[in-house]
Amino acid sequence: MKKLSIYKENDEYVIERTNEFNHATKRFFLTESGLFEGLDTYKDIIDEYQLNVSEDLWSKVINYLNTGEIPKSRGGKREGSGRPSLGTTKKVSLTLPDEIWTMIEERKKELDVSQSQILRMIIEGYWNGE
Repeated sequence: MKKLSIYKENDEYVIERTNEFNHATKRFFLTESGLFEGLDTYKDIIDEYQLNVSEDLWSKVINYLNTGEIPKSRGGKREGSGRPSLGTTKKVSLTLPDEIWTMIEERKKELDVSQSQILRMIIEGYWNGE
């Protein structure tokens, strides 16, 4: 049976085609999108091949063969993903007496929270009249 092996070698993507006479040819691609373009050659006849895909490329290759869409290389922002926002982040320099910084540090350790969380609790408490 003919084989189609897909893997990375020396930071390049490889499609290695082995025919029924066990003769192999390799095509090298510099980019992942180049690899998927190379796979287009086999889309209509893929069922004629035994498919061997390296573990690190398996999900992307199978997804591409099933959908025809080139997968994104990295996550990116998706609706509803990630930690919910607490508000707008602004970098601020804050000057306080050393004794206040010491109290903040002690309270931070006591509650096992970050400095940002302690300062947020203090400010929100002030505005909420606590």
